Amino acid sequence: MSAIEKAAGFVKHEFLAVLPPTVYFLVSFNIVVLTTSLVLRQYEVDVGFHASATVLALVIGKVVLVVDKIKFIRRFDGQPLIYPVLFKAAAYCLFVLLFRLIEHWLLGEEIVWRLFTMSQIWIFVLFAIYFTFSELIKAFGLSRRDLLAVFFREHPTARN
Repeated sequence: MSAIEKAAGFVKHEFLAVLPPTVYFLVSFNIVVLTTSLVLRQYEVDVGFHASATVLALVIGKVVLVVDKIKFIRRFDGQPLIYPVLFKAAAYCLFVLLFRLIEHWLLGEEIVWRLFTMSQIWIFVLFAIYFTFSELIKAFGLSRRDLLAVFFREHPTARN
């Protein structure tokens, strides 16, 4: 296998690994922004955060990719699912918090603490949902192919 094929395989693997959390958070954050905008519109406040929601989803996708490589993140794997779900949600949320604080510091941006806190709460809740499904998928031994088949081709009970 040539170096180019190895590099292409690595890039493909990394892309496929970062795709699910990025798409999940992209959709989730834009729903949060949309609903926030709808609520604030009655007060004539325009909240056009769709671009920042998209960037944050990309950042979180990359954070998930990097943090997944850290051994301690799998500390509670094999325990009842509540432990790895809450541990991973808290740990990833902490990494995102640190990254966001560093980003604000490097860019010299002022932090609007109410919005920052609100988004961190949403990040934790969305991570908890993400890891609940992720751990359930692992616990039941499902593959991506199995999930795609169940969601888009055939209902599992239709086979009987």
